[in-house]
Amino acid sequence: MALPSGKNPTINVGGATSDGALAQVVDLSGKGLTSESQLKVEFNFVSWGGTTNDNIYVHLWGLIDNTAGASAAVANLGAQNGNMWADAVNNGFSVTNLGDGSLMSVINDGGAAGAAIQLLNQAPSDSISLSDAINISTTIDLSSYAVDTLAQYDYLVIGFARNPDVGTGNNLALYDVAVTATSEPNTSLVGQTFTVAEPTSLSAVSLQASQSTTVGSTDSAELYLWVGRYASGAPVNELFRTQVYEKIDMRDVALTADHYYTIDFEDSVLLPGTYAFQLKWKESGTDNDSLWARANGAGEYASGDLLHVITSAASSPDLPFVQSESLGSDLVFALHGSVDYFGGWAAANALDRIPEALFLDGLGSAVTKDNQSYSKGGSSAWTVTPSGLSNASSTDSTVGEGAVATTIDLTGLEASAAAQLTLSFDYTTADAGEKLYVHLWGCVDLDPTQNGGIMNLGASSGNAWVSVGTGIMEVYNLSKPEGVFTGSRGTAADAAAILTGSTGAQTYSATFDLASFSTAPAAVSDYDYLVLGFAREVGGTTNPAVSISNIRLSMAGGDVLHEFPTLSMLPTHVAADPDGDGYSNLFEYALGGNPNLGNDVGTLPNLEMAVDGIDFVFNRRRDAATHGIRYTIQTTATLSPASWGSSDLVETGVNVIDTDYERVTRRVTTTGKDREFIRLVVEEL
Repeated sequence: MALPSGKNPTINVGGATSDGALAQVVDLSGKGLTSESQLKVEFNFVSWGGTTNDNIYVHLWGLIDNTAGASAAVANLGAQNGNMWADAVNNGFSVTNLGDGSLMSVINDGGAAGAAIQLLNQAPSDSISLSDAINISTTIDLSSYAVDTLAQYDYLVIGFARNPDVGTGNNLALYDVAVTATSEPNTSLVGQTFTVAEPTSLSAVSLQASQSTTVGSTDSAELYLWVGRYASGAPVNELFRTQVYEKIDMRDVALTADHYYTIDFEDSVLLPGTYAFQLKWKESGTDNDSLWARANGAGEYASGDLLHVITSAASSPDLPFVQSESLGSDLVFALHGSVDYFGGWAAANALDRIPEALFLDGLGSAVTKDNQSYSKGGSSAWTVTPSGLSNASSTDSTVGEGAVATTIDLTGLEASAAAQLTLSFDYTTADAGEKLYVHLWGCVDLDPTQNGGIMNLGASSGNAWVSVGTGIMEVYNLSKPEGVFTGSRGTAADAAAILTGSTGAQTYSATFDLASFSTAPAAVSDYDYLVLGFAREVGGTTNPAVSISNIRLSMAGGDVLHEFPTLSMLPTHVAADPDGDGYSNLFEYALGGNPNLGNDVGTLPNLEMAVDGIDFVFNRRRDAATHGIRYTIQTTATLSPASWGSSDLVETGVNVIDTDYERVTRRVTTTGKDREFIRLVVEEL
């Protein structure tokens, strides 16, 4: 192997001499090491040009100089088959294999099988380009070894060896090799209390990332979520206090600062009371941190929620943990679910503490039927913002090519014979060779109790595999005759659209007619969910990049089923809810609230008993007509979404409150009625 200068890679060309090792000895004296016990090794490599797979071995040793001379041999670089013989054991050094902490006693302990990192059966790439390189990042924990900190070693040895087949042309290039020492991480645990006042069905929690980071790749990067009864800094001491206990696989998840991430879990009904959700890592890990944003300023809640945190070295208490609560340091969080109103679950997202129109990144490898917005795989380069979707990665793997997708819930859609779906969006591509795949599926839910993944977001090359079982959900390809997938379900060739060959700003629009279906549902309302996904193929491109905006999916007749992004995402839009209290800017303005304060929604309507009925009383702006605001009272006897209708109630009184507002009373007659529900709707004229 040769060591070129500049930004060129270290290159090893296949052949009879290609097995020998390349090594570096690092003198640790003067490095200022103290208690560092974590060794992070990172590099990029390309194995290219070969006809068979390659095997790459990375040897990591810690040396203590007992009686070694200045020219003592450390490693035999002439070995083959991935070996790097440990000459240091015979030349005055104590040698530890940092891969497993074992003391090396003979030179053969430097065999390939003992290498700290073993990259086996690596398929060859087409070129030496850095864009084709594979990134390797591994953290080794020394804290359980007999010599448990780097400061106790005199030298560090890192060596690369290979075992390619002779004569097959396998070549190897190494880029950007870096070794970093860090202290043992703290185990960071975080919890948030919250209160529910009515029976509540809880289905998910969303948190905001405080900085951009990538979680570690080891098994320690499993995050555990607990939700249960909590009071006075401790879990309530009673049976059945635990409502939710879930494991979330966070390995290699890339978090983007200020983005919201949603953790879905099995729905759980909470009775009125005080609760907490708590998060802890499975165990200590260098990249395992609770990097969730906290509210501040106007973002602090007045509802009495409290944050509790434990940060202690090498500690991993069980869930639920006991910890005193801190006032005024709340997390930025949302609880998703519904509230029991009059015996029927209603008001989706009624518990949100952050705006409804979020760019939520789902944590996981598949999109599910209760997705809040567009989801992507943990390592995906897709970004989801109020401006739309984008991906500028040139990596031809799940990073640059895996799908981003959303689920559209049709369970509340009124039944009709409408059979046409029109999909449109604007998009921009930077490389004519890039391919954008659009997948559009219709789903019939066979088992509503299940919420498994529907579309696999971790594929590549434009694929987006169907991941849900056939006994749980029927999935149809709405772009193909009879809704039948012509290949493996979700293959790229089966996409509803394949867009390539152009660059710059473009528009896509197509109508899919289901009316001819005979073995698949032929009306849009016969489906329970739609899944819309975008995937890419970037192999062979130079500078690929795609952005997608103004996504719109509508039925014949104009009913819009999905729109992203929407104007209501802007905090100043009349339909926005910047303080996350569940009421729009327009509604709070109409009732005298402050749209930037979650605890000030204005004066809400109320009911007052009257001799011959019930009075519905609400505040109204005296200049409503001037500002184009209409107040409408609606009633229903069933709470069915389609049953609400305007009601011409008799106005029995108008009393001036001040220069801006008046108090309006409308009489609700009760004669001949078993029950009736009433609400106030505020709209723009």
